[in-house]
Amino acid sequence: MEQNENQVGQTEEVSKKSRLVALLLSIFLGNIGIHDFYVGRIGRGIVKAVISVLSLIMYVFAFIMMISLLATSYDTARIYGDIEMIPIAVLMVCALLMLFALGIWVIIDIILCATGNFKDKEGKKITLWETKK
Repeated sequence: MEQNENQVGQTEEVSKKSRLVALLLSIFLGNIGIHDFYVGRIGRGIVKAVISVLSLIMYVFAFIMMISLLATSYDTARIYGDIEMIPIAVLMVCALLMLFALGIWVIIDIILCATGNFKDKEGKKITLWETKK
């Protein structure tokens, strides 16, 4: 059981997980929540992975629909183009907003990891740069 002394002299338990590993995972794979899986916060990791995959699927689907609409004949696009483009644009904007919100969440996690304030599933701060056995 590792302990760390805080500013007022009280001791608090710290996690055995590596802060460096959590930080690197959050930087490079944070959008799919791998750093949350590493520290044992499985629910948060699943939410991040689902948001990431869902927004990517929505964006690709909207992009394919837009390309297929633009590839239709000129008469069809002239008559129905503006009406059919609105739901596609809404879908693309929703996907981008989801990715933007996820990106902010990951940036906050990166800052928490870098400062040693990120916590594991037991609520212990991950402050050690190397893994303790």
